[in-house]
This record gives sequence, C-alpha cells and structure tokens, in this order.
Amino acid sequence: HIAITAQLSIWLSPFQPVVVSDFAFAVRSQFESQFATDVLVFAMLLVVGRTAAVSDRARRSALRESKLEAELARAHLEALRLEIQPHFLFNTLNSIAALIRLQANEKALDMLLGLGALMRATIDRPPDHLTTLATEVDFVRQYLDLQGARFGDRLDVTFTIDPATLPVMVPSFLLQPIVENALRHGVARKPGRCHLEVSATLEGPSLRVQVTDDGAGLVPGFSLDQHAGTGLRNIRVRLQQLFGVGARLTVDSRQGGGTIVDITMPADAEGKRARASA
Repeated sequence: HIAITAQLSIWLSPFQPVVVSDFAFAVRSQFESQFATDVLVFAMLLVVGRTAAVSDRARRSALRESKLEAELARAHLEALRLEIQPHFLFNTLNSIAALIRLQANEKALDMLLGLGALMRATIDRPPDHLTTLATEVDFVRQYLDLQGARFGDRLDVTFTIDPATLPVMVPSFLLQPIVENALRHGVARKPGRCHLEVSATLEGPSLRVQVTDDGAGLVPGFSLDQHAGTGLRNIRVRLQQLFGVGARLTVDSRQGGGTIVDITMPADAEGKRARASA
C-alpha cells in the first residue's frame, strides 16, 4: 500500500507546491504517515477474516450435527412405527385364539377375516410418520368393526369428530393403540355393557383428541412412566420426537369410572410436515 501510494504521489503530485524529489523520499514519507494505520487495518482484516472462517466452520459443524440428529430421529421414528404393527397383530391373534378356545368359531372367523382386511389397509398405507386424522379415524373404525365380533352387544362406540379436524396431520397409528388399550384393560375387564368414545376438536392452534371408556379403569397409583405399555410409550415418544413440548399425552381416571386418554398437539399441518421430514 505504501509503495503504490508513493508511486501515485510522484505521478499525480497531489501535494503541490510540495515537490516529491524521488521514489525513495516518497516511500519514506508514506511510511512515516501511513505505516501505523496500515498495520491497524491489516490487523483488523486478519481478525475479520479469522472470525468469518471460524463462524463458517461453526455453521458447517452445526449443520452436520443437525443432519445427524435428524437422521437419528427419523430412524427412531421408523423403528417405533414398525414396532406398533406386530404388537397390534400379536394382540389381535391372541383374541382370535381365545375365541377358538371358547369354541366361538363364527366370531373367530369374522375376526380373522376382519384382520385380513385391516392388514391389507395397513400394507397399502404409505410409510409416512404423519397422516391425516381422517385416515386414522377410518382405520380405527375398521379395527372396532373387527373387535365387534369379539365383544358383540357389550360394546357401544361413539365418534365425536369435528369435521375441521379431519385434514389435520397426526402421527400414523395414533388412535388404534389407545383404543386397543381401552378394550383390553377397560371393556374386557368389566362385565356388562360398556361405552367407548373417540373425539377430536380444535382448540385454537392445537388439536385435542380424546379416547374415553367407562370400563374397569386404571390401576391404583397409575403412572405413565411406570405402567404404560408398548402402545402408550410408543405414542408418547413419537409425539415428543415430532412436536417436542408442543404435544402432550395424559391418561387419567374418568369421573364415574373408566379411563380418559387426552392428546394435545399442534394443528399446524405444514409445521408438522417440516418436522417429520427434517
């Protein structure tokens, strides 16, 4: 910088009437007047460049870690999604075996045929972590039709679904494990007629889904952390993976007897798609 400035001062003579005699004199003059400033500017350039390089490396590292975390979360979600299918199949086959032992062959055959139809619907379903609530409700209706052969007139089912909730994206296989728990631990353990209700409403930016039964109820001192089975643990983990603190799962005793499972999650379909595909 000093050399260029000195040469320009000779060519352009900006300091007339002061006359620069030669290049060496011009260099000394510029060195005396510019050196401290140039050193400061050079040091600032080094600091800025170093800061930019460190910032870029930190950004790349954070991006790489974010991608690794996303891959891990996706793998975890896929494992959970695949886990629920054999669990559901195993429990349904147990119910069919119990009917066969009771020599209720017609009911067992109806359940077996219903299971085949339900498994076809499961296989045809896209392997996504999110699906519409409408798809989940249809699947649960099929499942309850299947279980109707087992419970017969003992079970009344009501769906109270706000039409505005049907397009909302929810975790796949969200409702079936909860309904299955209500049948196994509530309805099946209480003699006489029982009622099961599945409801869904929008509450501001959130979707609220409830499964209520008037069956045998919870064990004393029930805790999700200690007493939750595969289905509830699966749903809880998937909700945390997909929505973080924006989702909540609670299981409480119902007033008058029975159990109520309450799920709250964001109703922002686009936000959930982004989280699922991250």
